[in-house]
Amino acid sequence: MQKWIRRIVIAVMVVWLLRKSKQWHQSRIDDNRPRNMDADRTHILTMPDGRRIAFDSYGDPDGKPAIYIHGTPGSRLEGAMLHDAALERGYHLIVPDRAGMGLSDYDPNRTIKSTVQDIAFVADELDFEEFALFGASGGFPYLAASCLIMPERITTAAVCAGWVSITEMDDTPVGQAAPDLIFSDLAQYVPVLLLPAFSLMRYCVRVFGVEGFKLIFAEWSSVSDANALEDELLAQHIYNDAYEGFSQGANTVLHDVILCFKPWGFTLSDITKTIHIFQGLDDKMVAPTFSEHAHDRLPNSTLELVPDAGHYYWMQNFDRVLDFVEHYDPDALQALTADVVLEEAS
Repeated sequence: MQKWIRRIVIAVMVVWLLRKSKQWHQSRIDDNRPRNMDADRTHILTMPDGRRIAFDSYGDPDGKPAIYIHGTPGSRLEGAMLHDAALERGYHLIVPDRAGMGLSDYDPNRTIKSTVQDIAFVADELDFEEFALFGASGGFPYLAASCLIMPERITTAAVCAGWVSITEMDDTPVGQAAPDLIFSDLAQYVPVLLLPAFSLMRYCVRVFGVEGFKLIFAEWSSVSDANALEDELLAQHIYNDAYEGFSQGANTVLHDVILCFKPWGFTLSDITKTIHIFQGLDDKMVAPTFSEHAHDRLPNSTLELVPDAGHYYWMQNFDRVLDFVEHYDPDALQALTADVVLEEAS
């Protein structure tokens, strides 16, 4: 019954939103602003099918090869928040824009599995025969697919607050922000009705700046995340990332979201590669239930839960992830389960 009530409510809302979505989607008020390109950091490759794919390079250029898969909406700029940790731990961290976000050309036929080809292409061009693979939030479906399709190339895999398709879960995820439950229903049945909501998000992000970003994502923010965004530098980094993610329009981001919400074309139980999962317990954007589910379904995984940590915690504490994977000993951690909770970071 609750699902039908949500569908009726959203149907009423979109009567007005549909009339405005075209205006919001096509808004180009700020297109004269400089694009976020760093001549020393940003690189653009041309794939065999003619599409361009962009990536930024972070960390130590001579360090251990690693690729990071950004969240949604997001872009290669997400790596700016991870640069210091990668540099100090000796990683050459590559962050590609997914097709349709940032500077990478849109691919209307893209799937979660086909995106692995883009990741492999970037690795090939950089002569990364093997590499560590990291990701966060909406990047988890692509990390999981990579571990399924090319496990032999991945030296270690780790995800922070990874999104799992609700279609794979037995029950409604406890603690998840209400809009995502509505979005999941719409993605399954009438995905076109999601365009007004994402057009509005894009409009607010691109027109009203950092404060607009905070306002539009307030429903997803836990107490921990609201406090984290008081850090002006972190808030600016996250805003820049979302701004660049929406740069090609709302529909390209929506494509990514629908792929995450719908069945992925494989299940987590198909993956044999070990995946390390990190999750804050005060996260409404990706509730702990998602990570617990992934840990339960993956044949080989570890799970670390951190009290009083939200979605953005990992942006400021990526060094904890790198330290864990560097010192991971499977024999010493055989008993690690979803009940393991790390002590709160001092």
